Amino acid sequence: MDLLQDNNNKKKKQSTGQKVVLTLLIISVVLCLIIGASIVYLSSQGENKAYTISINGKKTAQENLKLFTTENGDKYISLRLLCNELGYNYKNGEFKIPGEDQKQGYIDNKMNIIQFFADSKKIYKTKEDSNTDYEYYDIQKPIIQGDDSLYISLDDLPKAMNLIVSYSQKNNETIIMSGEYLIAQTAENLKTENITISDNVENIKALSYNYRIINKDGKYGVTNLNGEEIIGNKYNNITFCEYTGDFIVSNTNDKFGIITKDSKTKVNLQYDSIEILNYTPLLYKVEKLDKYGIMTEEGKILNEIEYDSIGYPENKEREINYTLIVPELNENIPESIVVCKDGKYGLIELETGDTIIDTTLKGIYSATDDETVYYIVETETQKAFLENYVNLLNKITVNVH
Repeated sequence: MDLLQDNNNKKKKQSTGQKVVLTLLIISVVLCLIIGASIVYLSSQGENKAYTISINGKKTAQENLKLFTTENGDKYISLRLLCNELGYNYKNGEFKIPGEDQKQGYIDNKMNIIQFFADSKKIYKTKEDSNTDYEYYDIQKPIIQGDDSLYISLDDLPKAMNLIVSYSQKNNETIIMSGEYLIAQTAENLKTENITISDNVENIKALSYNYRIINKDGKYGVTNLNGEEIIGNKYNNITFCEYTGDFIVSNTNDKFGIITKDSKTKVNLQYDSIEILNYTPLLYKVEKLDKYGIMTEEGKILNEIEYDSIGYPENKEREINYTLIVPELNENIPESIVVCKDGKYGLIELETGDTIIDTTLKGIYSATDDETVYYIVETETQKAFLENYVNLLNKITVNVH
């Protein structure tokens, strides 16, 4: 055996291996440099592009919305000019109160009336013909008063106006879409999968919270905007509740319940209907066998499901307000709810459901005089202040006992 020759062969193999490793190392470094340069180039391309805003597919220069950036880096735009772009109505003042106070403003976006106040991080929503109280929402940044309207942070547009907002770093562009526009843009692609997005007004709002209520093969479910399933397609109907973030669902037996955004059952599917009756405190009106009851946020039924209606209707000719909740008036009248059975009205306690006045009266309602609210009871023969009537009832009860 030639040991010298064998040793030379080993040295040649080691030299070849080292060359291969060195070559691979050089190639890796070059690739890293190319990728890094590409990232820097692409980033600089985005930075070099003028910042723009796209509204429903139409590019808009920032000056068209009077966009400005605060010291904290928050981008604000004019609510009035944004509404012009979207076809919404913007008005100064407070909804249903005459005046042109520029520190207040409201929008009709065809889904809600949305009220804004300068320097406030709270907004409220209602509907033109709604009997329920206002829905109050907290936003991230305060509303700012400008020269011609109020201004809002771009970050608050989804919650405040139910718009879908995203940012493209590549194009240095903020993309704003209404729910209706998003549905129209995606309808054709979803058609191939036999899917449609619900265009119910409440369900359009869900899009701004990254939810889609979809109908597939006649059954409803919920996904996020990327198509990932949240609630399976197995329900006859689904309605999004923006205030709670929950979903009212119904099954094939037309029984309704509530499911949370985490796909957990909050209220079992056992009612003939469920709807929000009041927001603060949160109350639901539930129906069984053509009778109605009141359910709390926790799912507790106040009293019984035995009423023909809940609340006293508005009557403008008689200057009567819609009356549902009576605030605490004295120790005998805690916060309570007006109920109706067989055409007669009564009062039950909000916290416990205990009866304060049996359903025997012609009416229990509120009226306003010089901005002062009065609560009235009406019998077949006379009217009286609610406090006086309940005091009289208590005296009669004491005397009888």
